[in-house]
Amino acid sequence: GGAGGGGETMESMVDSYMEQESVKATRHWQRGELREAEEAYVRMAQHAPRHADSFFNVGLVRYSAGNLVGSVEAIEHALRLPAGHVHHSAYHHQLGTTLCMMAEKSNDLVEWDRGIRHLAQAVQLDPLNVRAWASAATNYMAMGYSSMAMRLTDTASRLSPPADALAALAINYQRVHRNGDAVRAFERTLAMDPSRHRTRVELFHCLCTVAQWGEYDANLELVSRITSDQVQAGLTTNVQPFDALAYPLPGRALRGIARSYALEALRNTDPSLRFRHPP
Repeated sequence: GGAGGGGETMESMVDSYMEQESVKATRHWQRGELREAEEAYVRMAQHAPRHADSFFNVGLVRYSAGNLVGSVEAIEHALRLPAGHVHHSAYHHQLGTTLCMMAEKSNDLVEWDRGIRHLAQAVQLDPLNVRAWASAATNYMAMGYSSMAMRLTDTASRLSPPADALAALAINYQRVHRNGDAVRAFERTLAMDPSRHRTRVELFHCLCTVAQWGEYDANLELVSRITSDQVQAGLTTNVQPFDALAYPLPGRALRGIARSYALEALRNTDPSLRFRHPP
């Protein structure tokens, strides 16, 4: 490559060392060994400092490990490298998602806006990046910009989103009381992935709102079974205690739901504030 690296591609930077480290990094990631995976990607980035995807992968693995600040730093570096331009939609999408997550935790509206701008850039670079559309829609909704959120939600839902994105879009519809659209989006999600129990419960709640009693009855048995299995397994149930009061569930199930949320609260409580008599 020339001094400026202008003619380089990421493929042209890959040598046998990069290939070996990539195999190691992938193996570590698949085993959940995130620190070792990060170290391998860092070695790749040091070996080929203009290889943008190596920095992006450092960012991804840091994101998975909960190091959001470090993730932002690595992906911002990837965006500055010319060879990465073909993947810039994915870079902007991940960076935007991470910034929005940080902003939601800190309630920093300026940072949140910066995150959404990166999501907008992801969409501009690849108008079919449906996950970026859905992320932007969900974050606008969380910030209270519901009309903008719904414009993006309508666009994203027309682009055949994957199940996780479609489930988030359905909740956006539910929040603005477009319950018919919400029911259809929840049903499309479950057709793609019937194992999404939270989505099943959200659909059940929505069917109750629009009084579609035939489908409500058909889903009641499934929701009852899912809830019973979650109580038995000691999991926090997808049916929340307040909603449970509106459903025709047996008293045993209601107590199990309440207990699962009490235990969840206990896990998130300062040890000095623990219940004298656990539930």
